[in-house]
Amino acid sequence: MKVISLRGTNNCGKTASLTILYYMLLANGYNKIQGCYKELSNGDFIDVLEKGEIIIGIVTQGDYVQTENSIKNHLEYLKSKGCNIAICACTSNNDKAEEQVKAYSNHLFIDKKKEKLKTMFINSNCKIALEIFRLI
Repeated sequence: MKVISLRGTNNCGKTASLTILYYMLLANGYNKIQGCYKELSNGDFIDVLEKGEIIIGIVTQGDYVQTENSIKNHLEYLKSKGCNIAICACTSNNDKAEEQVKAYSNHLFIDKKKEKLKTMFINSNCKIALEIFRLI
């Protein structure tokens, strides 16, 4: 499974960017696999989408490393659902979180920085979502 991880500090827009990506995938012919969607805490979610033979898992929660909501557990769940690609959030400055992503030999980090101006926040989130979409 290939893992694409959006890495950034708390409140930099990781969840917002991945939510935009999620809706981009749905708008481009990806369909939800029944029974996979789960709401997590703080507005985060996990789901699995498919289009043809491509199965993509997406999880917006990337803050935890030692609970049932750890990145490791989320990625294992997505792998168990047959995902070819897993897209996850990962809080930067957390070596253990990054290690859980690096456990997958085929991984890529995309760094997200916090915008200083609120007017640039939405633009930045859309740009990151499009960048990840193009990698799929």
